[in-house]
Amino acid sequence: MRSQASRWDSQLTLFADDVEDYIYREQVQIGTIKRDRYRNIRASLYGLEWEGGVRYASHWETRAQALIMRGDNRSDGGTLAQVSPYQGKLSQHWRPGKWDASITLRLAAANDRLNEDAGEQASAGYAVVDLGLMWMVSQNAEIALGMDNLFDKRYVNFINRNRAASDPLNIGEDSFTDTLTEPGRNAWISASYRF
Repeated sequence: MRSQASRWDSQLTLFADDVEDYIYREQVQIGTIKRDRYRNIRASLYGLEWEGGVRYASHWETRAQALIMRGDNRSDGGTLAQVSPYQGKLSQHWRPGKWDASITLRLAAANDRLNEDAGEQASAGYAVVDLGLMWMVSQNAEIALGMDNLFDKRYVNFINRNRAASDPLNIGEDSFTDTLTEPGRNAWISASYRF
C-alpha cells in the first residue's frame, strides 16, 4: 500500500510465504563435535515493511523505516534460524540546493526468539548513529562522504553472528558461539557518475 502527498509519503508492505521445501540448518552432535546438517522442512515467513517521510520548512525531511519479520518451522514446531530481529531506521535530512546532509539512527531490537537446534544465542539490541553528506555535482554525478557508527559502538547484527560448522575457520566447540562484531567507527567517501 502506498500513499503520497506533496509533503509526505508512506508505503506499507505486508508479506507471508509458506515454503514446502525450506532448506533448514540444524546442529547435530557427532561424537564430541557439533556439525551442521541440512534438510528440507515446511516453513512460514511473514511480516511487514514500512517506510515513510515528511518534508517541511523547504529544506528539511524526516524519514523512517521499520521491518518486522517472523519465521516458523511448520514441520517440527518452533522458530526458523537466521530470522532478523525487529529493525528500524530514523533519519533527518537537510537538503539545500545540490547538497544533502543527514544523520541516521539505525536500531535493532534484542532477539531471544531463537532456534536452539541451529545453535543460535540471544543478541542484544543496538542503536547506531551514522552521518552523511552528498553533493550533486551535476545531473549525472555526485560525491558523497560519511561516517558510520559515529560513537564507535560495539554491536552484533544477529544475522551475522552464527557461522556454519562447515566453515574452515570454525575450530572447536566454542566456535559456535563466536560473534561477528560489526565495524566500529569508519569514514568513507564515494563518487558516482550515471551514463
